[in-house]
Amino acid sequence: MDGSVIDKFWTPDTFITNTKEEILHHTPKQNTLFRVSSNGDVMYSIRMTLIASCHMNLKYFPFDVQKCGIEIMSYAYTTRDIQLNWFDEDTNSIQVDDTVTLPQYILVGWHSGDSIIAYMTGNYSALTAHFLLERQIGFYLLQAYIPSSALVTISWLTLWIDPSASPARATLAITTALALITQSTWLRSEIPKVAYVTAIDIWLSTCLLVVFLILLEYALVYFLHKTASERHISAPSTDKCICKESNGSTPHSELQLQPDSNAPSTVSLDGSRLSVSCVSSRGDVVNHIRTNRFDDVDFKKVSQRVDKVCRVVFLLAFIIFAIGYWIVYPLTIVQ
Repeated sequence: MDGSVIDKFWTPDTFITNTKEEILHHTPKQNTLFRVSSNGDVMYSIRMTLIASCHMNLKYFPFDVQKCGIEIMSYAYTTRDIQLNWFDEDTNSIQVDDTVTLPQYILVGWHSGDSIIAYMTGNYSALTAHFLLERQIGFYLLQAYIPSSALVTISWLTLWIDPSASPARATLAITTALALITQSTWLRSEIPKVAYVTAIDIWLSTCLLVVFLILLEYALVYFLHKTASERHISAPSTDKCICKESNGSTPHSELQLQPDSNAPSTVSLDGSRLSVSCVSSRGDVVNHIRTNRFDDVDFKKVSQRVDKVCRVVFLLAFIIFAIGYWIVYPLTIVQ
């Protein structure tokens, strides 16, 4: 029969408890089905589109599997008045179109159930339908994991640039760090705001940490390289150099060095810390050099050694982290 006669029959006041928005279709008129069998059974069907809420645990995002569902119950009639049951106790009560697909999820399975819910006004019969949804990581693989890995690789390549090329090396490291921060901020805006750390947060934070450590490593290497360059600058031509103790006290003796192409630019006596003042013929102090126990250290070689060690350490550390990450999280979801 046409659905217009439904007002002449009693119908249960069922509603969906976790719905956020629902639409009853009226094209070209109200989409309802009302059928009365010869034995007195009544079938009433209505076409509805709804948006339901689902409480998700995003701890393993984007490797998460979510369990979402709907709950149907009567609003006014308690279990003394009405008892809700599925037409079929098996999953046949829920029919899913095989051609329907979701952009971010794969429908793994579903099941139905029933329960009694107690409120202050009484006990109410309820029906539940749960759907198991597995998130597809293809989007996040292309938009987060691959770009962040590429940025870490680019940042690691800066370790092969000569420390003297400071603009290129520093710019590249800073740019990759800013790109990772921007990517992380954009990704956080695409998912619900949660107070706990998700799986993708761990990945992006580790990538940012590696890039930051590479930037700090360059600061150390540049300092060592600059120190080595300054120490190899030849001392200016002078008439006389006077050595005295570093505290500026009056020396007990003076050592005069005549300008000579073979003369050393620094002076050290028994490892003591000295202050060398080179005075020109006009009496002006033209250079002041401090010498200490680190004078024998070749800072240029030290900076090169630091670069070589960090190339291996950073690469191996990130590879080990990536392998452990892609093994632990997928296996945790499967279990």
